[in-house]
Amino acid sequence: MERVSGLLGAVARRLQRWIIPGFIVLFVLFAALSLVRDEWRIPFTDIERGQQDTPLGLTLGLDLQGGVHLVYETVDPNPTPEQLQGVVQIIRTRVDQFGVAEPLIQTLGANRIVVQLPGVQDVQAAKDLIGAPAVLDFRELIPIPIEPGEETATETGVVSDDSTIAESTPDAEPTPEPEATPAPAEETPSNAAESTAAPSDGTTSGPKLANVSQSIPAQTTPEPTPELIAAETPTAEPTTEAEATPEPAATADPTEAVVETPTPEPEAQFRLEWQIATAVVDGEEVELTGDRLEPGSAQVGFNPTTGAPEVYFQMDSQGREAFRLVSRRMVGDLLGIFLDDEAILTPRIQSEIPTSPRITGLDLEQAQILAIQLNAGAFPIPLEKEPILERDVDAFLGADALERGLRAGMVGILLVALFMVLYYRMNGGVAAVALIIYAILVLGVFKSIPVVLTLSGLAAFVLSFGLAVDANVLIFERMKEELRAGRSMGSAIDIGFNRAWPAIRDGNFTTLIIAAILFWFGERLGASLVQGFALTLAIGVVLSMFSALVITRRLLRLVTNFEPLRKTRFYIPS
Repeated sequence: MERVSGLLGAVARRLQRWIIPGFIVLFVLFAALSLVRDEWRIPFTDIERGQQDTPLGLTLGLDLQGGVHLVYETVDPNPTPEQLQGVVQIIRTRVDQFGVAEPLIQTLGANRIVVQLPGVQDVQAAKDLIGAPAVLDFRELIPIPIEPGEETATETGVVSDDSTIAESTPDAEPTPEPEATPAPAEETPSNAAESTAAPSDGTTSGPKLANVSQSIPAQTTPEPTPELIAAETPTAEPTTEAEATPEPAATADPTEAVVETPTPEPEAQFRLEWQIATAVVDGEEVELTGDRLEPGSAQVGFNPTTGAPEVYFQMDSQGREAFRLVSRRMVGDLLGIFLDDEAILTPRIQSEIPTSPRITGLDLEQAQILAIQLNAGAFPIPLEKEPILERDVDAFLGADALERGLRAGMVGILLVALFMVLYYRMNGGVAAVALIIYAILVLGVFKSIPVVLTLSGLAAFVLSFGLAVDANVLIFERMKEELRAGRSMGSAIDIGFNRAWPAIRDGNFTTLIIAAILFWFGERLGASLVQGFALTLAIGVVLSMFSALVITRRLLRLVTNFEPLRKTRFYIPS
């Protein structure tokens, strides 16, 4: 029994001797492999990391890669934390679908949100993607009686605020364009409407809905011309051929004419307003809004005939049935499609639409942004339309800053390694090798997490080299004291590391506490540069302790196993 225990103890000691070196080798190997290729897959996972066109595939921040920095404010000055986090999540979903690598999206104070998009140079496209609430609804024109004294624009036929003015009898309703034989434009209102709606320069109009005819060009506020209003909502007295051909005047007595032909009463005036279309489905009134969209159903496709981009989306069962009923009821009328209370298109329905609609007439970028916004959903609370702070960083300035930072870091590392070799001799050489391994480990961790490397983060990375060297200096000084006291090389290494550990521990833990405080302040104040510095410094400190206490110790053990390298003069400075 004792013999078995002894064998097991020997095996355990041998395993312990090789487990730690084997772990170190694998760790360094994985880190080195991650830096060889710009893009790589983390072993035993499906996670891919790295970027093209950046040094070593590292993820760069705004100040090194260029990009957009935006700060938005909510309309409500006192939103709840849940509402603010809901807005952050929707923005993150939009940005992720847009394809931005490693964006920074976080709250700032009580009602502000910071958005940083590295690599994005089009500020306006970023604002269009983020700032829009993406509230979609379908509306119809409803005649509203004009109150006495209410200001109208009947003289021009144009009003603002999504409303139009037209004279009509109470029972007058918009009718579809009559299928009449061609006639001169001046004889029929429908031709006048068509000539007004069609661009004179031959260009196509704005977006439209499939299965419907061309309509008013999409504008922020639809402003139909007087002729178009006449075509959509004809007055109670349409022009006829009988009116166009005057008849001979009657020879009756004027008094009798007054009795037989009473003076007509003035016609009532109505204001046409866009209101959300509704239909009764299963005894419930259903509004055609974006709430009826199936989550994630919006996607960009292409028309098989024209190749033009289209936005497809699906509604839930009640939404599809309500849309079918509304389209059947509104055949010949205008249907307004509104996004964030702005009309993006106002088509005329030609026939009943039994399925979910699709939006056409957009260019590819507009279609992609609209699909992303519909999939991400609307904000739980609205944001101000324009950001309160807007800043973009030129990519050329970022590349120059990165080049200068890397050059400064390399020069600093080489000078430190040269000092260590000249002063501590063999120990210094071991420390230099350990620093190279440390650099590979740090960069590999940065790429694998990934860490967004900013200019301040690059400075923290170089600073962490100083901390790693400081730990080595403490160890080597303790070793030097033990060697001068006449101890053996193995004993001096063990005692030197044990005596240096309390000082290394206290110094590095203090630095980690400071890094945590900096990170917290950076998060509260929306200072991403401070956050980048703190995070990079913390990672560097942890790995510097690992490098000094594990890697350097194993390398010293390996070197001192060779008899020619065990001479004391190689480890004690003169």
